[in-house]
Amino acid sequence: MMSNIKLSLLFLAFGCGNNVHERVDIKRINSDNLIESNFERLELNQIDTIIFPPPININEIKHRSNLGSTSGVMPLKETQDLCREDSTGFFGEYYLFSNDAPFGKLVVFVEDSDEGWNFETADETFVAIILTTNEVMVWDSIGVGTPLKDLKAFLSNDINYQKGTIVFAELGEYSASFTVKGDTISRVEVWRYCKVRK
Repeated sequence: MMSNIKLSLLFLAFGCGNNVHERVDIKRINSDNLIESNFERLELNQIDTIIFPPPININEIKHRSNLGSTSGVMPLKETQDLCREDSTGFFGEYYLFSNDAPFGKLVVFVEDSDEGWNFETADETFVAIILTTNEVMVWDSIGVGTPLKDLKAFLSNDINYQKGTIVFAELGEYSASFTVKGDTISRVEVWRYCKVRK
């Protein structure tokens, strides 16, 4: 059963200087429970853009007692298509495991030099995550084992489509693919994208 989540979402629109601000509560219902989301909405010309929070809390994941990881700096040739905040910094990757069994990969961006980077580095920006077990959930509610109907309820009006066994979604500045086996999610991939890749 999925736990209740509280997401803070921010709707933003840009335009001719006449923005309307209002506080709105959205309720999304799935078969197991009620998910409530609060966000601020700014409207202009009937166009809204959702800004989702990062899908995971990196520091919380790194410090969970039941999870382990190995890490390394990604080779430059593997980072060409990743979202880079600026020209300085590097991409690090964590291979995640539980009970000595690997279950995923987390990619982060760090603005400093890689010389002092280690597990305790707190200033990391989410770039991507791949999950193959239910050890970690994205947005606190979606992961391996989540029923397809609950995923579709979570996505509701967000841009998504299904092609074969994969559900693709655009969630603010994040893209995601959810591989479905039977009627449940068997693999999760979420990555942050930039409008302009450097």
